[in-house]
Amino acid sequence: MIDGTTEIEEIQNSKANKLIVRSYIIDVFFNGNTYNIASYFNKNKYIQHNPRLSDDVSSVQNVLRRWAEQGRKTEYQAIHQILGEGNFVLAMSEGYHYYKHTSFYNLFRLENGKIAEHWDNFEPVITASRRLNKYSKF
Repeated sequence: MIDGTTEIEEIQNSKANKLIVRSYIIDVFFNGNTYNIASYFNKNKYIQHNPRLSDDVSSVQNVLRRWAEQGRKTEYQAIHQILGEGNFVLAMSEGYHYYKHTSFYNLFRLENGKIAEHWDNFEPVITASRRLNKYSKF
């Protein structure tokens, strides 16, 4: 069961919404522009499904800055795929979190060109020698 809105809307905005999510990830996570975060979000209606963050944009900014100050920064190195239909966009990325090779799966729901809802899953990438099959996350 998924908590939150599940109805796909704004089919005509699929391409634009994927570009918004790509821009957000590049701007904030690749380039470190945490001060730009608010410009990507619907501040009045933002819903965060990560239980470690609150439903306001400042919590995203604060946690990224706090991690950087503590030397635990999150470093994205590659966007492997951006999939989307209408107002839902999934970004599949790779990098490092707490100095561990990590896959980042972020699902966004957009509303009027702004991020209105977010789900995420960060998981360590298993090295080829430890995999039980020949496939990686990507």
